[in-house]
Amino acid sequence: MGYENALHDESASYYSSAFSLNEYQKLASVTANGIKNPTDRKFNAFLGIVGETGELAQNAYKLTTKKSSFHRQYEEFMQSLVNFGDYAEEVKHSLFHKHPANYKIKATELTKENRKEELGDVLWYVTWLCTEFGFTLEEVARHNISKLQKRYPDGFDPKRSINRMEANEG
Repeated sequence: MGYENALHDESASYYSSAFSLNEYQKLASVTANGIKNPTDRKFNAFLGIVGETGELAQNAYKLTTKKSSFHRQYEEFMQSLVNFGDYAEEVKHSLFHKHPANYKIKATELTKENRKEELGDVLWYVTWLCTEFGFTLEEVARHNISKLQKRYPDGFDPKRSINRMEANEG
């Protein structure tokens, strides 16, 4: 199925400046790699999220190195995320993309465009998992906003973030 058929609406343009999360989900599904086993599809998506998160962590680590007041506190943690993400990418590429076992991801230049691409990749894998679990992306987004509105009715509050009490419970 190609992009033209993904939305089942010939008048819908996926190049327009705005489209719904559900349209994004349909368009993103065009590039799912055709894994037959539902558990394997989910595992591939989980590995993808971990791998892409590791790449974003690498961006964040290099972006904030010695510029952040918290740098020393999270340096080891960030490096662990990067390493774990790299390993997840290797496993995903080996198992699901049929790349050779010694396949290594080439480092990309840290640019604003690259960060946008990595965030888009995370969104793609989150979208895939929504589809696999039978949710629409819009449904998950609306559910998240509803939860946040209950948890933080007046905006973020550190005390509420610690207690995690919903507004109607307290």
